[in-house]
Amino acid sequence: MITRRRLGLVSLSLTVAMWMRGARAAAGDDASRKMHIATLGPGLHGCPPGPAGDAFTKGLSVLGYGPHNLSVESRCYTELADIPRFVVELLSTDPVLVVVWGSVVAVGSVRRAAPTLPIVFIDVADPVQFGLVESLGHPGGYTTGISNNADEVMAKKVQILRDALPHAARLALLFNLSNPLQEGYLRTLQAAARTMNFETHTYSVQSRGELDGAFAAMSADRMDGMVLGPDAWFYPLREQVVMLAALHQIPAIFGNTAYSEAGALFSYGADLNEMSYHATAFVDKILKGAKPGSLPVELPTKYNLLINAKAARALGLSIPPGVMLRATQVIE
Repeated sequence: MITRRRLGLVSLSLTVAMWMRGARAAAGDDASRKMHIATLGPGLHGCPPGPAGDAFTKGLSVLGYGPHNLSVESRCYTELADIPRFVVELLSTDPVLVVVWGSVVAVGSVRRAAPTLPIVFIDVADPVQFGLVESLGHPGGYTTGISNNADEVMAKKVQILRDALPHAARLALLFNLSNPLQEGYLRTLQAAARTMNFETHTYSVQSRGELDGAFAAMSADRMDGMVLGPDAWFYPLREQVVMLAALHQIPAIFGNTAYSEAGALFSYGADLNEMSYHATAFVDKILKGAKPGSLPVELPTKYNLLINAKAARALGLSIPPGVMLRATQVIE
């Protein structure tokens, strides 16, 4: 005979067993919801690249992502030729989206390999002109992110050098012209320099080993200043480029703040760390189901002019007060 007490015990046992099965199933569901993304950017020793990568990781953490619910596979390249191989490696890990820093070439490589995979780009120039999106407001397709104002920034760099070096006449332009997308930027810089009474000379390098010769040529040509082309290819080589400019006593202006942190005299450009942090909002929305093509491309909201006072003293330069007052930061 089954007593009421035994029935109660059986009922309780069944309830506990069902709860435990439910808990295990829920845990399994949580595990299955752990998502995987990939990142690709320029760099030598860390990826995502340097402080920008730290800002990106922080942004994800603030939004609630970490090892418990998100895995990240990353690759850093130093040569454009390496990008297709790294794209294949990243896609083999089956990410739900790819984040790309700084390179139209890299974004295009991912798109060709996986046309329907969502891409979030950071610090990529002219996404409409280069066919990455249909328009800034309505990207369409599977690509969106944060662009930059490369043409405006380059003209501003020339203006900063003109104001800082009022008697300079000869301006070196350092580019990697093996990247065909750089030709347009070179023309923009040449045009800006003409309006400010600079005579320009272009020095093109295609490998790290050519940098020494390029700077030696600038020195022999008695260049009064230098502007670096806006190519992510230079980013992993920034310490070498900054060192060579100092060695040959050539006042130079670079892009993001990482160059000034490496000792550059001037850097001017959009705040890469802020862009990287903010880009995590795109990642979050896409992971939650938003279509990349419905998320408008954004432009930077913060630009930094860094002046390295120690580098100026080493060059024997006295930076005009008007230029110093425009600095976001002066590095002593």
